[in-house]
Amino acid sequence: MNHLVKYIEKKSRALNYVLWGKAIIIANLYEHIPDKTNYDYKPSINGTFVKINSNNLGEYCNYFPSQSITYISERIITFNDTCVAYLVQSKIVYWAFITCRTEYFEPAINTNYQISEDAAFIYDTSTLEDFQRKGIHASAFRHIFENVIELGKKRAEMMVLKVNTPAINNLQKFNFKLIKRHMYIPALGFTTCWRTI
Repeated sequence: MNHLVKYIEKKSRALNYVLWGKAIIIANLYEHIPDKTNYDYKPSINGTFVKINSNNLGEYCNYFPSQSITYISERIITFNDTCVAYLVQSKIVYWAFITCRTEYFEPAINTNYQISEDAAFIYDTSTLEDFQRKGIHASAFRHIFENVIELGKKRAEMMVLKVNTPAINNLQKFNFKLIKRHMYIPALGFTTCWRTI
C-alpha cells in the first residue's frame, strides 16, 4: 500500500500543485513538544497577543472581521476551544485555535482526525491579507505553546497541506516533526494515512 501511495503522490505532484490539491490532497501531520522557550520572534507591526475563550469572547467579538464571527464563536462557545489572537489597534488580524477535543473533523481531507490524549491540536490559523509576512504567525507560536502547556498537554499537533510550503517552512523553524501523512482523493471518496516515523 505504501508503494502505491508513494507512486500516486509522485505522479500527481504537478497536478496537485496546479489544482491546489483538488485531484489528490496530501496533508501532513506535525507534532511539537512545547516548552517554555522564549522564542525571539517579534512582529514587525505593533499589537498585542490575547487569549480568547468563552469567558471573554464578548470583549473581543467586535474586533474580528464580521464575516468570520459566526464560525469563530462556534469554535469558542460550542467546542470550548481557545483562540490565540493578535490585536492591532481595534482589529484582530491573526487567530489560531487550540482544541483538546478527542477528535477534529479536517475538511481538507474529509476525515475525523483522532487527537491523542496527551496532545492539543492547533487549527484554522489565519492572518488577514494586509498583515501577512509581518512575523505575526511566527511570534504567535510562543503564545500557542504556553496555552498548550497551560491546558496540561505534552504535545502540540498541527495538520498542513503538503502544497503549503510557507507554512511547512515555518513549522520547521519551531522543530515540528512530520509524524503522519494523510491522502484524500475527492473523486473516489478515498482517504488513507500512514506514519512517517
